Amino acid sequence: MVVTCTESGIDFGKSLSTYLHRYLDLPSNCRLFEIKQACYSGSAGLQMAVNFVLSQTSPGGKALVVTTDISRFALADANAVQEWAYSEPSSGAGAVAMLVSDAPHVLRIDPGAYGNHAFEVMDTCRPGPDTEAGDADLSLMAYLDCCAGAYEDYARRVDGADFRETFNQLCFHTPFGGMVKGAHRHLMRKLYKAKPAEIAEDFETRLGPSLAYGKRVGNTAGGSVFRHGPARDARVAPRVRGAHRGGVRARQGARARAAGPVILTNLLPQDYRRGRPVVDEAHATRRSSSGCRRHE
Repeated sequence: MVVTCTESGIDFGKSLSTYLHRYLDLPSNCRLFEIKQACYSGSAGLQMAVNFVLSQTSPGGKALVVTTDISRFALADANAVQEWAYSEPSSGAGAVAMLVSDAPHVLRIDPGAYGNHAFEVMDTCRPGPDTEAGDADLSLMAYLDCCAGAYEDYARRVDGADFRETFNQLCFHTPFGGMVKGAHRHLMRKLYKAKPAEIAEDFETRLGPSLAYGKRVGNTAGGSVFRHGPARDARVAPRVRGAHRGGVRARQGARARAAGPVILTNLLPQDYRRGRPVVDEAHATRRSSSGCRRHE
């Protein structure tokens, strides 16, 4: 299965995945489709791929998820170009490819440990290939609401969840670094009434390492949250041994949504090299009645 994820598709009918299938010379018995859902597209594609693997409808099957986007300022109206450049001054271009299978080597998804929060909001609109509109302030407020709402839903599903203690590291969807810093500050104040010094220290420890690549590449929409994973791991790996739990927060645009599929990242400890995935059993089996237990 090949899933491409974007908010800037190049064809209203044909999927980008068909081109990947051709140039990668993949077998013909392969499912090909595209997900277009603003900045949530990459997380939606990953979740779909994970569910495909967990279903075992194709035992041993793998899914290639590619999330990609580009800056789009090629508008006919010069004033519109200037306005959109103000709204999205950090836009970039890039792609992240993820190979999902039942034999993980880099990270392992914790099924059932996630949170959703969704509502419709007109913070951005793209009704045509060369027509865009947006409200940067409304988008920022929706981002904050979704971060808080997604964590509340996560805490409802996972018994004993604690924003400060559950996640060793965090990756947020990052239009620009200040937006992530504001969302983290909002959660720390809302949940713990934390003081500025405590908030700053926590941010530098758990979120700061993930922003290294974003500073160089810019916002790649649905792929930005997954671009941060390698940046985080490159900086954190030398200091970590064994299993390491991380939280991922993605965010959708025009219909604002934050989804938090929590991942158990494992920075290639010895047990993985021997083919024995490391699992945090204590946390993995704690679920509320509304959540899901892991299938071991």
